[in-house]
Amino acid sequence: MVGVCLSIPSQGASSVTTFAKRNLVEIELSTTNAESGQIDQQVVDARSIGVDCTGTNDSATALNAFSNAGGLTGVKLVFPSGTRGGLCLVKLGSTWKIYNSTSFTIDGGARCGLPGNCAHFKYTGSAGGTVVDMERVFGFEVKNILVDGNGTAAAGVIVDENAPGNVATYDGIFQGVLFNANASSASGPHNGWVGLSVSPVSRANVADIRVIDSAFECVHTGSGTIGYGLGLTNGSQNALIEVIRHNYFEHCGYGIYQKNGGAIIEENTFGGDVSTIDDIYLSGTSSHERIVANWSESQQGPSNQFFKAAFQDVTGPGIEISGNQIPINGGCALDIGGNTITSREPNVWYKGVAGQGKESAKACATSGGSNFTWSGPSGLSWPEDVIGTLTAGVFLPGSLKNGPSAGMIANSGAAIAQGVPVKWTGAATVVGTTAGDSGAGVVVGVAANAPGTSGRPTYVMTSGYIVMAADGNCSVGQFVIVSRQNGGRVQCTSAYAAGTVIGVALLGKKGGGGVYVQVGLR
Repeated sequence: MVGVCLSIPSQGASSVTTFAKRNLVEIELSTTNAESGQIDQQVVDARSIGVDCTGTNDSATALNAFSNAGGLTGVKLVFPSGTRGGLCLVKLGSTWKIYNSTSFTIDGGARCGLPGNCAHFKYTGSAGGTVVDMERVFGFEVKNILVDGNGTAAAGVIVDENAPGNVATYDGIFQGVLFNANASSASGPHNGWVGLSVSPVSRANVADIRVIDSAFECVHTGSGTIGYGLGLTNGSQNALIEVIRHNYFEHCGYGIYQKNGGAIIEENTFGGDVSTIDDIYLSGTSSHERIVANWSESQQGPSNQFFKAAFQDVTGPGIEISGNQIPINGGCALDIGGNTITSREPNVWYKGVAGQGKESAKACATSGGSNFTWSGPSGLSWPEDVIGTLTAGVFLPGSLKNGPSAGMIANSGAAIAQGVPVKWTGAATVVGTTAGDSGAGVVVGVAANAPGTSGRPTYVMTSGYIVMAADGNCSVGQFVIVSRQNGGRVQCTSAYAAGTVIGVALLGKKGGGGVYVQVGLR
């Protein structure tokens, strides 16, 4: 049987002031076990270990002495305010190193947010240094602090496994933290600032690191800064289940820059300036990504881009891009490389650059042979919203501008004109129908684009409406079938012929020509 008791010194104790006055130095949580004896866990006031909350004296020595050799294990280290509304300002003349520690919490008390009214860690060390370096840490939480690079540090917080020891880096939480480069110009190491760098070096582990309800302020006039970096140098491809949720990224060259690993990127807001390149950038080797319900306000410059995948995913699952609010700034909003893209709900685009964005491509592929696939309700209209080549995919309702539609992509066996009913001629290959083609299963859809030769992607429309070239008269409600007179054309009839029906005429048309056809194949 394990007994737990909370032991608080009496009000008369001279060594510690009363709990009511909130000047508690140490509370010991004692867990007693008859067989194993007593294990102490502590809530420690940072001032009790020599931290100067006035910011006058360097506190790096005191903090490193305390965290050395796993000293944070089992500890909640608290940085309280000195007086009501007063902040604990911690001056760091060198990097605070937290190595080989497990089950610990670092708490600055009040939540930060962009105002930054919380415990403040201000770096005053050598140029290009790191404010806090966390190596071989397992089961930790860092919350309610401001990490200030002071225009000098190159990194706010590093989480990695690049140090001797037996602790694997897993299961870490950053909540309510402000990562601030605090830079005033584009020169100096801070232009390469990374607010939170996860697994920049280690080739293994560094997984399940979550950053939530936090803010990243790069404050730069250059383009080299990064809010959140994952696997930036040689980092772990096993850095998986990283969660980046409900954070705010402001004035960063890249909001999130990922080279290795895999992340769930959800519900974040990106506020880039004119020099922002990408809100989200993926390169190297990545695993399955979820990019869902993010809002981009990076619309001040014509080159701002919401997302770029500068790699070709070879792991199979691909990238989910769903329900994001994305500005169009005159270029390509989503550069999705040669990847497999899925979506569960459409993305929404709006005109960026203060509402003056051009109606340019929403999606493109500048790598991976300019080929990509997309399945699901993307919010794209294809092919007009796309630069590059869609090579495969199934499109659900909402894929075309001209009506509720669905479709798939196949290879062309020859040149096919837009609006021509198509049939299979081989594996994943279609050709235009010829005069009199009939029989169950002949028509598989309608060409929504116009491939000029064989081997080109053909966008095969299977529902929605499209204009088709008809022979003879058409009346509203008549069946539209493959023409018996001319290849690649249709005709209208009131007689049902199994296997030949393409759809139904929506508008009457006399003398042949273009007829609006509601496609709905059986």
